[in-house]
Amino acid sequence: MNWKSLLTIGAAATLLLGGAIRSTGAQDNAESLTIAFIGAESGIQATIDRNLFQAAQLAAGQINADLDDPLTDADGTRYALEVRYYGADSANDVADALREADEDSAIAILGPNDDDRLDALLDAGTPPAAVLSASANAVTADRVFRLIATADQRAQVAADYLVNQRFFTRVALLAVDSSSAQDGAAAFRTAAGEANLVVDLTHTAETTDFTSDAETIREADVQAIYVWTLDAQMRALLADLGQIGWTGTIIYEGLDADFAASVESLPRGINLFGVVDWDAAAYDSDSQQFTADYAARWENVAPVSAAAAYFDAVNLVAEAIRDSDTGENADSVLTALRNSADYDGVQGVYDAAESDGLLLIEKQGNALVEAVRYDAGDCLTCTQTVVPDVTDSDAANRGLVTISLVGALDNAPSESGIAAQQAVELAIREINDNGGILGPDDTRYVFSLEESNVTSGAQLGSVFEQAGQNGTTIVLGPDSNAALDGASNLAAGAGIPQLVSATSAQLTLNDVQDFIFQMRADDDELARAALNYLLAERDLTRFGIVSVRADYGQDTANLLERAIADSDDGLVTLSLNHEIGATDFNAIAAEIAASDTQAVFAWTTQPAAQSLITALAALNWNGVFVYGYATPEMGANLSIPAGIEVLAPVNWWESAGDWASQEFATRYQTRFGEAPFPQSASYYDAVYLIAAGVESVGAAPAELQGWLLEQERFHGVQGVYQPAVYGDGELSRSVMLLGFGAEGVAELARYENGVCWSGCGS
Repeated sequence: MNWKSLLTIGAAATLLLGGAIRSTGAQDNAESLTIAFIGAESGIQATIDRNLFQAAQLAAGQINADLDDPLTDADGTRYALEVRYYGADSANDVADALREADEDSAIAILGPNDDDRLDALLDAGTPPAAVLSASANAVTADRVFRLIATADQRAQVAADYLVNQRFFTRVALLAVDSSSAQDGAAAFRTAAGEANLVVDLTHTAETTDFTSDAETIREADVQAIYVWTLDAQMRALLADLGQIGWTGTIIYEGLDADFAASVESLPRGINLFGVVDWDAAAYDSDSQQFTADYAARWENVAPVSAAAAYFDAVNLVAEAIRDSDTGENADSVLTALRNSADYDGVQGVYDAAESDGLLLIEKQGNALVEAVRYDAGDCLTCTQTVVPDVTDSDAANRGLVTISLVGALDNAPSESGIAAQQAVELAIREINDNGGILGPDDTRYVFSLEESNVTSGAQLGSVFEQAGQNGTTIVLGPDSNAALDGASNLAAGAGIPQLVSATSAQLTLNDVQDFIFQMRADDDELARAALNYLLAERDLTRFGIVSVRADYGQDTANLLERAIADSDDGLVTLSLNHEIGATDFNAIAAEIAASDTQAVFAWTTQPAAQSLITALAALNWNGVFVYGYATPEMGANLSIPAGIEVLAPVNWWESAGDWASQEFATRYQTRFGEAPFPQSASYYDAVYLIAAGVESVGAAPAELQGWLLEQERFHGVQGVYQPAVYGDGELSRSVMLLGFGAEGVAELARYENGVCWSGCGS
């Protein structure tokens, strides 16, 4: 959302206040410091500025109210921040506002945001304090800090995403003839490269008919378009492209919530993205918290980019005060801002109080979602489950990558084995349809799949024996811990790496972890993430544990007991176990109900979990029931009584809210007519991980095994894979926490290697 939709009742009321507005929650016995906000007093710009001012006020209020970490400088002097609004509509007004801010001993100046008034400020003489502006055209000077990325950087990110991340080779550019659009177009041309830019069109702001452009784009077989026009022109272009049946990807410079709402539905086959500094659709926890706080305080949606930048700006000033010998001195704060580095704000990372962070957002239905995140031109979250089309590339040699998929593959189609099989088939089809992989020694590799129904270690032994004879590159599966029992040495014996979706923590404790790699977070990691969430986000302290008398149950129970004991506030109220065939859980439920337990961790079978929930409900127990082996069938059939919340730590779920998961789930559903299983994401990612290895070192098992051990970061649908970081055979520590209820399954939080990156913060 940008300035076009910011005039709400709350904003309008704020406009009437004018003048200085003191931040709430100021600390007692603290010296007040003024941060000057220079904004317009009338017109559209005033609406923009007042909403940005609200973000600055929010930050100051939170800083002042934080009694656990009061704002002090290096000498220990305590401060409270006051953000004051200085109205300025003209160049003369700006000079007056600057003088007033100086008279008020402002330690920093926020704004102006528009270029004309920022130029007027600089023309008025040397500013008395650091100037932090959310103008993309702010020229970095001795006392000026640019809070957001430049227009050139936005265009360069668009080009990088289309050409280097999505591997489009036939790209079109369409821009209006304004100076800003043409500057962006020039940056896009350079970044995209002449070879990839097959259509380059420019129009005046008065152009309304794009039928000929649409025909040109279709005839040139364009795959993607970068557009910098007026909103009305973009809507006309979409309509004309839809009319002729063009399909592909568009990045529109002006995409925001208003524009998305004005286009009721996109033409079939067109995906619409935009590049923004920040958006309320951002997926990370910091952004989610800021969005919620802003809405709670102002009854309004936080504005795009600059709102987060101004929230960050006040926090940057606060950090500068902490680093200053004299926090009330503007020059001291200026120096600290200039020397600051790696400040992790809502919008992104700031160095010397400047950020080059950008988001790509996509219109999906009536909503915008974060697609990928960039910082300083580097894509931080682009998935590597895309390969370039090499069908037209010459290669001197041919190679075959044979994947042996093992697991319970003859069950009903809804079972996990079939879901894994379908995910592997989907990935292989995508890769082979693009011509395979160009590896070293000028070799083109294509993929083939061999499938074996395996439910025991003995059957797995036969698979590895045949694999060694048939030139198999890698083995995927099984999913069952039981099928690996007594068979964990087979991969090392055959010299063939094995990627498994089984989650037993014992797999990482053996001596052959150099050949067995776990594609999903193990049971310990699942339990640990759920515990951290309940401790940090729900403030629960009293935990019970119920486990089945099997290795996976007892191992996880032991881990939980240690982790709870090591926590600051957690207490184990009871730890109970039962035989694997038990059906009567009344006695266990009675002990839980009598123990004042707030949350129960159940590491057991699904029938046992449901029976325990039923027994607890009969005793009117209220609390959180954590179950570690949730499946889609369980989610569909689980009976959840009132008063009991079922929380499930999983590796992935098809309802995940991130862009990569939604895109994968859509492709899977389109191909197979059913939703993917949790295991589907890991098997799909595994094929692309193998493809990346083949591209680098070829298809020899020994080379791939060594390559896997060295990988520090591979981003897939499920999350991040980094075996070199973990060093024990684990590929992934990605965990999603789900809430099961009457309304269905909802994503609560996402963890990566024990760190919450979405759904946390209170």
